[in-house]
Amino acid sequence: MSFRFKQAVVTRDRPTIELVPMIDVAIFLLVFFMLFTTFKTNEEGIEIDLPRAATGSEVPPSNLVVSITESGALMLDGEFTTLENFRAVAARVAQANPRATVTIRGDSRSYWEHAVSVMDTARQAGLSQFAIGTQPLNR
Repeated sequence: MSFRFKQAVVTRDRPTIELVPMIDVAIFLLVFFMLFTTFKTNEEGIEIDLPRAATGSEVPPSNLVVSITESGALMLDGEFTTLENFRAVAARVAQANPRATVTIRGDSRSYWEHAVSVMDTARQAGLSQFAIGTQPLNR
């Protein structure tokens, strides 16, 4: 009696690289970096080109920061506002601290009239200390 053994044919599959998950990850990374590298961080949330000054100096943080855009729109605490609303806020701040400082960050292309109206409104509310936001000449 002779036994015949069949030899099993061993076939090895070649390892494969799955491309679909790799493409998914690549697209996810691409979209992630496209979205999060384009965000600019501004103090007030709008882009203002401050006037340049050689003698500007840093001052302690002020109680009220008003930004004036090129078109003359006012921003207070990151939200657009009107002079009437600013007057009410300035009056509340003046009641709490009559020596509070108002910092005006006006765009260099805006009309000076807008800054004067903000200063006048703040004075009517009881605030009389002002600072003008500038940037260095070499920037």
